[in-house]
Amino acid sequence: MKTFKVLVADAGKDFLETIIKHLKDHDLEVSTVDHGEAALQLMDSQDFDVVILEEHLPSLAGIEILKALKMKKPLTEVI
Repeated sequence: MKTFKVLVADAGKDFLETIIKHLKDHDLEVSTVDHGEAALQLMDSQDFDVVILEEHLPSLAGIEILKALKMKKPLTEVI
């Protein structure tokens, strides 16, 4: 069975801890980043089924990350 991979890009430590716990409880593989540049770098090197993206990330706005992601990997779902 395929393990779904989720990237969570959020600068809030408390949110990251909470969402990681809930996603892992459902047997999802979770990666996290806390700024925009790291999100783009990780998305370039790995494929994710879902990206949970904060709008206001340090170093690069969420909308810019969304645009770049959709150009490269249009089938990736983004929340």
